[in-house]
Amino acid sequence: MTADLYILAFIPRTDSYLIVSLIQSYLPEQYSQRAHVYADGPATATSAGSGVNIESINKRYSITHTRTTSSFISELYAIIHALYGLFTCKFMKALILADSLSALRAIGAGNWTKHSFTNKIHF
Repeated sequence: MTADLYILAFIPRTDSYLIVSLIQSYLPEQYSQRAHVYADGPATATSAGSGVNIESINKRYSITHTRTTSSFISELYAIIHALYGLFTCKFMKALILADSLSALRAIGAGNWTKHSFTNKIHF
């Protein structure tokens, strides 16, 4: 598993509508023949949750967390559930799309034992 942070190079100097165009052209070119999965872990001061959408089989998961769960942990939890859903559906190649930079950097870092969830993701 790798975290592709290529798009980040364009964010500081590109308008948001151009980023969407870039992503829409980059993803099919780089990640064809893969199941596309969307994972998100929003959190506020009063609630937190994780959501997963496996587009190719129209499967959705949603999980409610305790109020004290951070968006970082909610995002990692969503990615874990995305991997679980892919495993149960026997997908061998997938693209998981997530918008938490801190979670993606933690997954992409070599020190996976720092966070128990990143260790689970790599396992």
